[in-house]
Amino acid sequence: MGTQCLANVVWAAARVARPLPRSCLHELERRRAALPDVELCATLWALAAARQAASPLWDAAAARAPAAPPRVVSSLLWAHARATRPAPAGLVAAHQSLVREYSPRGLANALWALAHLRVQLRPPDLHGAERALDGFKPQEFSNVLWAAGCQEHGAERLLGRVAPRDPRTLDDQHISNVMWAFASAAVRRPDVLEGLVTEACSRHGFALQAAANIAWALATLRVRAPALAAHLRRLAALRLGAGPAAASDVRSLLGLLWAGGPHPAVEASLRLAGSLLDGHEGGGGGAAPPPLPPAVAGAGGRRPGPGAPGEGPRAVLGARGVAVVLKPSGWEVDAAPGRAGEGAPRLSAFLRQHAGPSSVLRSQEHAFGFLHRLDTPSSGLVLQATSYEAFYDLCIQRELGLVQREYIAVCHGWVPRDRRVTARIRKQPGGSSRACLRGRPAETRLKVLAHLQMRGAPASLVLISILTGRTHQIRCHLRHIGHPVVGDLRYGGGAASGAAGAAASAAAAGGGPGREPEAEQRMGRHFLHRHRLTFRDLSGAVRTAAEALPPELRAALGGLVAVRGGEAVAAWRAGAGAEQRAWDDWSSLLAVEC
Repeated sequence: MGTQCLANVVWAAARVARPLPRSCLHELERRRAALPDVELCATLWALAAARQAASPLWDAAAARAPAAPPRVVSSLLWAHARATRPAPAGLVAAHQSLVREYSPRGLANALWALAHLRVQLRPPDLHGAERALDGFKPQEFSNVLWAAGCQEHGAERLLGRVAPRDPRTLDDQHISNVMWAFASAAVRRPDVLEGLVTEACSRHGFALQAAANIAWALATLRVRAPALAAHLRRLAALRLGAGPAAASDVRSLLGLLWAGGPHPAVEASLRLAGSLLDGHEGGGGGAAPPPLPPAVAGAGGRRPGPGAPGEGPRAVLGARGVAVVLKPSGWEVDAAPGRAGEGAPRLSAFLRQHAGPSSVLRSQEHAFGFLHRLDTPSSGLVLQATSYEAFYDLCIQRELGLVQREYIAVCHGWVPRDRRVTARIRKQPGGSSRACLRGRPAETRLKVLAHLQMRGAPASLVLISILTGRTHQIRCHLRHIGHPVVGDLRYGGGAASGAAGAAASAAAAGGGPGREPEAEQRMGRHFLHRHRLTFRDLSGAVRTAAEALPPELRAALGGLVAVRGGEAVAAWRAGAGAEQRAWDDWSSLLAVEC
């Protein structure tokens, strides 16, 4: 059989979602050096559709990419993206040399593929898209704008020059993609969005993910569209019926709650999904939670952190389906699926040793039951579900802003006033975050309790509450306003001003004149501690857990001089009682002085 027939058979099998014929694939792989470009692309399309990323045909494609014409380069990029296979450097270089030679369709496919593979588009890519805007068909238009929305920077000009299109030419997914792109890039175009909002109100075919993306776009861009918001809520209720949420829809449903507020049908479907995973129906709470273990002394004989020697995690509060665990500094909350470890003891092992084989505590897909992370060098309370029903219930509370998280911190400089920090946050390659226009919405509240001196350098004792939970949110926001957390070398250098900034920069460089104060060096960690958590358990009762500063932070605070707000400093130094006081129970230093 000729290679064209073999490629057609493989392509047809993929087209109807059938297993790819192994004999045909093996023969194509054997003859890969002589395959014409069209047949190679068709076979790779089939492999990508079948999510088969291990065939030697991929290497054959990479070898011929540098000399391939634009249509082939675009097809190869698309296949790599569909198979979630990183594009070889030679293929990306070939694309970069051909940007001006693509057809509109080829350019749209290439940009979509690069964005899907998390390759940042270059200015020539975006300029090429700008030149071709009027020539894109609806699918191509949607793909290009989606790719622009994925970029860290540079897409504002492209999105700013998009001419309003007749929204009737766009299908449901196109509308969702376009609105998401403008929101992701923080580009507010009322002339474009108005027509999309009106058209979306007449559509009844939105999938849950598309509805969630539209709701997220409206909330992020602060577009008031009550008719569309109500329409999306009705569609979600119709899609769900009275059944449980599918696993593939959970993220979308939580997004709908974040964007649109309480939704009884969505909440009920999520709770029912959790109940079924626990092996029962009706919200009874499932099997009894695992017994809460005592404190442990670390993992593998390692000291868990710079606090009291041998001190490890311990259970602070237990309820049906829920545990609150104290995480010492030096332990990692390994909640993100696929996330590389930091070499620290993992908190997931603390309760998992008492869990059954099907427990949420063993499910990486469900973040081992963790509702949020807490940075490894920080300490404090972590909320962990011990049943699937409780996990989904707590996720609902988190998205609706009902889980209250409060922290105590010492930061560089004298914070001049209480404030809300609402700078968006974007996660960067390498794990850090930065405040930027293109980030995700974030909100941090600060209440100044005291102004301090650290060997002549100013510092502040601040109470912190967060309404969102972005990666390194507190540390990133405090750096953004010029008052990084004491002891935070990742975000401390160069962000503060005056003596505190010089101290932080010197510490990051390894010491020398003006290095950080001795008390800060002794800590070996951040002065950031989550001291209070409030949530509702499965019975609806409000639960609060609180934990005093660990010994190393009390000792560090004892080495600082209170210039103003000495009463608050003394309360936190005492080691008991201060952590029990809620946000509203603390008086602001600045309010007292006024």
